[in-house]
Amino acid sequence: MIRRLTSHFFILSMCLGGAAEASAQGAMTLRNAAGDVLLFDTISLDLIDGLPLPSGSRRVPVTVSPDGRFAYVANPSRTGAALDSVGSSILVFDLWRRSLASVIDLGDFTPTNGLRLNRRGSRLFVTAREDGAVLELDAQSGQLLMVWKTGIDFNHSAAVTPDDRRLYVANIRDDVVTVIDRQRVYAAPLPTGTAPADVDVSPDGFEAWVANSGSHTITVLSVRRDLRLADFFAGALRPVRLQFNPSGSEVWVLHRGSPQITVFDSFRREQIGSVTLPAVPSDILFSNDGIRAYLTVPNGVIAIDTATREVVREFDKTSHRNTGSRQGS
Repeated sequence: MIRRLTSHFFILSMCLGGAAEASAQGAMTLRNAAGDVLLFDTISLDLIDGLPLPSGSRRVPVTVSPDGRFAYVANPSRTGAALDSVGSSILVFDLWRRSLASVIDLGDFTPTNGLRLNRRGSRLFVTAREDGAVLELDAQSGQLLMVWKTGIDFNHSAAVTPDDRRLYVANIRDDVVTVIDRQRVYAAPLPTGTAPADVDVSPDGFEAWVANSGSHTITVLSVRRDLRLADFFAGALRPVRLQFNPSGSEVWVLHRGSPQITVFDSFRREQIGSVTLPAVPSDILFSNDGIRAYLTVPNGVIAIDTATREVVREFDKTSHRNTGSRQGS
C-alpha cells in the first residue's frame, strides 16, 4: 500500500535559521495564494517545505508522530496534478531530514478532515468520504489494517482514546458522534448538538468533547458510559476546532465566525479566558510541554504563551520572516 518516492521532490530553501537536523516537536500547515501547502516547524516557525496540491482542497489535515520526526499530511487529490500523478494519499514527511519520506496510497478512499495517530505513533486513523469509512493504517509501513464503517456517509474528524480501544468520529451532517469500539468491533451513534465539526478525547481518557458548529455549543461525552454529560455555549459562534492541552486541564476552542479563541477549564467546564488574533485561525497544536499553542492564520503561524495567553511570535508567509512579540487578550 505504501509507495516510495525518489528525491526529485525538492525542498524549498527558505528556512530561516537552525540546523536542518534539529528535532521538531510538531508541524503545522497553511495554504498560500498559489495553492501550495506550507509546512512549518513549530519550534523555530521556519518554513520546512512547500507541497503542491490541487486548488480544490481548503483545510489540509496534518498530524505528527510522538517523537516529532514524521508529519503525516492528507492529500485528497484525484486529479494527478501533483507528485507524479499520485492520487488520494497520505504524504509522510521526515521533519529531521526535511524531506518527503514516502507516500501512502489510499486507493479509492478520499480523506476528509480526520487524521490522527494513536499515542504510541504506531497506528494512523484516517476518515474517508466513501461508505462512512475510517481507515486504520500501520503508520510505519502504510499497510491498511482495517476499514471501520460508521454507517454515515460523511465523516468529518476523529479522535482516539489513550488506550486505543475507542475512536470518536464527528459526523457534521448527521448531528452525531459515532463511537467505534475496536475490541468489540461495533459502531454506535451518540447525539450531539447541530453540525459537530470536531472531537477530542481528554488525556486521561474519561471524556470526549465535541465542537458543534451549527448550535454554537460544546457537548461533553462520557467515554466509559457512552452518555451525554453536558452541553454549554462555546463562548463564540461557530466552533470548528477544539483541543485539550497536554495536561488535560484546559480545552482551547477555535471559531470560524470569530478571530477569538475561547479557553475552558475542563474540570469545571467553564470558560476561563480568551485570545483575540488578527485573523480567524484554522488549526491549533500544543507543544509537548504545553507551554506554547501554535495557530495557523491566513498570513502565517502564531505562537501563544499558554500561561499569559499572549502572542509571543509570528511568522508571516508573505514576507517569510519571524516577527517579534505581539500582545494578545
